[in-house]
Amino acid sequence: GTYIFKAYAYGDKEASGADKDPLWYEKEVAVASGTNSLDILLVHKLTEVKVVFNAGTTRTIQAVNKDGAQSVITPNYDYTFNEESGEVIFNEETTPANILFPTQEAGSVWSSNPVMMAVENTENGKVELKGIEIDGITGEVALDGWTLKAGVQYELTINLGDKLPTGLTYTVTVPAGTKNCYM
Repeated sequence: GTYIFKAYAYGDKEASGADKDPLWYEKEVAVASGTNSLDILLVHKLTEVKVVFNAGTTRTIQAVNKDGAQSVITPNYDYTFNEESGEVIFNEETTPANILFPTQEAGSVWSSNPVMMAVENTENGKVELKGIEIDGITGEVALDGWTLKAGVQYELTINLGDKLPTGLTYTVTVPAGTKNCYM
């Protein structure tokens, strides 16, 4: 006959919050006489985000999260995962998810460790990078308006672009008698 097979697991059953990382599989399968195979592909029910911070080719990042500052991503919710139905119910907003950057060599691009977060579909995700040091200058970068959906893995790239020159000099030669010159 035809049966519905359900399977669940956790990325880390002992963890709490989004770090527990519930996974789910459900499929209706016709079972025939003899040997049958069931290929289970578990999918994440929560969201995973990796942040790539690009300061541009003319700048060098020396630190992110310097001196104990903590970069974060929001919104992040308390949730309940129903092991029988695979449904995730998002409750009230909780503390932001921490973005951790492993120790890296100074360079123009740094990547964070992936972070799990419990987020219902939103178009107003916010990333706040704190304790940034670029070319010896410290500061913060915050960007919102990120679209985040439950169960999706993201790589969010924050690109500052190349530094613009501070001054330009143009030498213009025009024919004698020219009264206007436009650039």
